[in-house]
Amino acid sequence: MDLIIVFPLEQNSIVLPLAEELSLMANSFRHIKEDDVLYFKLRSKDALPDPIIWIQDIEFNFSEPAYVNGYFEYYFPETKDSRPFLNHFGQSDLVIEIQNGTSIFLYTSLEVIAKNNNAIRAEYMLDYLEGRMEDVVRACFSITHQKGDPIQAQATHAFTLLQEIKQGLNVFFTYRSRFIEKRRSRIIPQSDLKELSSAHISENSIYWLINNLDQLDGNYLHDSSTVMVNGRRFRVQQIESDSLIENTNVYENQVIMGYLEDLLATLINIEHDYSKLERQLPKNDPIRQIPSGYQSLTELREKFGKKYFSKLLTECHELQKQCRESIKFCNQYLPVKQVVREMPKMTDGFNAYSHYREVFRQIVSWYRLGKLNVSGERFLYSLRTLDKLYEFFCLFNLIDALSASDFHMIRSMREEKDATLWETNPDSIYDFVDKDDVHIRLHYEPHINTTADSEHTPIYVYANSRAKWGFLAPDFLMEIHYRGNLEYAIFDSKYTNQKNATHKYLPELTMKYIHSIGQKEGGYSPIKAMIILFSGDVLNLSGTSINYHRKEFDIFSVSPIFPILGAICISPATDKITDIKKPTPNLAKFLRRLIKVLTDFSSHKVEVY
Repeated sequence: MDLIIVFPLEQNSIVLPLAEELSLMANSFRHIKEDDVLYFKLRSKDALPDPIIWIQDIEFNFSEPAYVNGYFEYYFPETKDSRPFLNHFGQSDLVIEIQNGTSIFLYTSLEVIAKNNNAIRAEYMLDYLEGRMEDVVRACFSITHQKGDPIQAQATHAFTLLQEIKQGLNVFFTYRSRFIEKRRSRIIPQSDLKELSSAHISENSIYWLINNLDQLDGNYLHDSSTVMVNGRRFRVQQIESDSLIENTNVYENQVIMGYLEDLLATLINIEHDYSKLERQLPKNDPIRQIPSGYQSLTELREKFGKKYFSKLLTECHELQKQCRESIKFCNQYLPVKQVVREMPKMTDGFNAYSHYREVFRQIVSWYRLGKLNVSGERFLYSLRTLDKLYEFFCLFNLIDALSASDFHMIRSMREEKDATLWETNPDSIYDFVDKDDVHIRLHYEPHINTTADSEHTPIYVYANSRAKWGFLAPDFLMEIHYRGNLEYAIFDSKYTNQKNATHKYLPELTMKYIHSIGQKEGGYSPIKAMIILFSGDVLNLSGTSINYHRKEFDIFSVSPIFPILGAICISPATDKITDIKKPTPNLAKFLRRLIKVLTDFSSHKVEVY
C-alpha cells in the first residue's frame, strides 16, 4: 500500500514513507505550503475497506476506488484542484486508518508553512487566548499521532497529573488537624528496659532478670531499686518492663504514606522529563529555505514552548515542596514501617472517619490515572488549524463582549457529551445575567438533536437530511431568556473573507440552521438570528457588521425583519496597537442591540437605535 501526494500544477508526485522508514529517506521530500494545490492518492493491490486519512486530528474519507493498471486507487480530496492544507501550520502527521481502526498506518510528517498574514494572525490569537485559557498550548497546538500511536492513547498528560496532585494535597492539608486528633492506630504490647522504680513488674520481668543477673549490684544501697535474693538485698540497675503503646503502622496509614511517596516520585519524574524536553525544544528552523511570503512555526513554537515548560516546571517545584511537607507530617504523626503503593481497598478503617474517607477517594482517583508518558509531547510541532484557533478566538470575544455589555457571568460548565472530547477545549456552557434580569446562556458547539430534548433546549432538527450524524452542531447558540420568553440566535465562525462570509456561508447556514430547526409545537423557526463571525482580510475593519436586509429593515432600524441575517468581522489584529485585553470594537454594541431586539420581539416594541 502506497500513499502518494500529487502536485497536479507541477506535474510532480512524492511517495510518502511510513514513519518507521523515515531514517532511510531523510530529507527526501520538501515542505508543503498551506496553499499548495495537491491531493492524496492511496494505491493498493487489494481493495481496502473504508479507508480514512487523518491529517493531524481531523479525519477525511477517501473517494470510491478506481481500478488503474492493476491497482485500486483512492483519492482525497476528490477534486484535483483542492488545497487540503489551507489554514494548517506546522508539522502535520498523516495516518491511514482501515476498516474503523482495525489497521492503522502512520506515515511521515510534513512541515506546513503558512502565509505571513496567517502566521501573524495566529500569534495574535494565541496571545489573546493565553489570557483566557488555562492551558493555551495544549488547547491550540495540535497533538500529533492522534491516531496510530498506542502509547499516546494510554498516556496521562503532566498537567492532568499536576492538577490531580494539587487537589489531593489540598484535601490532605485540609484534614491535617483531624489526623492528629483522630488517627488510625492499634494498641500493642511493648517491652522496654526501665529502672525498677518506674517499671511494670510481671512474670516476664522476673524471667528476664533471672537470665540477666549482671543487672544485680551487690553493693547494697537502701533505696527503692532493690530486690531481695536469699535474704540479701541487691540493687537492680535495669529490668524489662511490659507496657501497651499506640502504634500507627496500620494499613490505612501505610496507604496514605505510599500515596504521598508516589506523588513525590511522579513530580520528580515530571521535572526530569520536562526539563529534558525544554532543552530539546527546537531552536533552529527545520526548513533550510522558506519561500518569500511564508513563515514556519519555529518562532511561535519557541515563544509559547518556553512559557509552557516554565509554567509546568514552576508548578511542579511548588508541589514537590508541599508533598515533602506532607510526608514529614506523616512521619511525625502517622509513622509506618512499610508503605503500600497500589490501588487501595476500602476498609472499616477508611470508612470510620470522614477525613480518612475523603483522602481514600483522592487516592483511588490518583491510581486510576495513567502513568506519565511524554512520548505524546510533540504537539508543539504543529498548531491546530487556524479555523479552530479562530473558533476559540470568537468564543472568548463573545464572552468579553457580553461582559462589556454589563452582563455578569455566573457560571461556566461542560456538558456530559464533552467528557471524552479534547480535554483542554473550553467549557461548553456559559451563563450570564444583567441588572434587568435578562438571562443569557451561550452554548459552545451544542448538539441540536433530531428529537426534542427538554433537558437542554426545546428545539430540534426536523429536516433529517441536514443532520448527518443525528444532530447539528453550530459553533455558538445563544439563548435569551426574559420574562418567560425564550429566543435563539446562532453564531458561526469562519476564518475567511467578507465575500465568502456573506455570499457563500450566510445562505448555506441560513438554510442549514434556520430552515432545519424547529419546535415541538411547530410554527415559525425559533432561530431569530443567524450571524457569521468572519476574520476578514486587510481591507476589513474589525467590528464592521454587514446586514442582509436593507438599512430600513436591519438590526439597528425601527422595524427589523426576522430572522436577522448578517455577518460581523472579528479580525485578529495584524498590528501591535490593538489591545488584546478588550473585545473586538462594536461587537458589544452589536450584541446589546441584538439582545434588546430579541427581548422586545414578543411585544413588537422595537426602538430606533
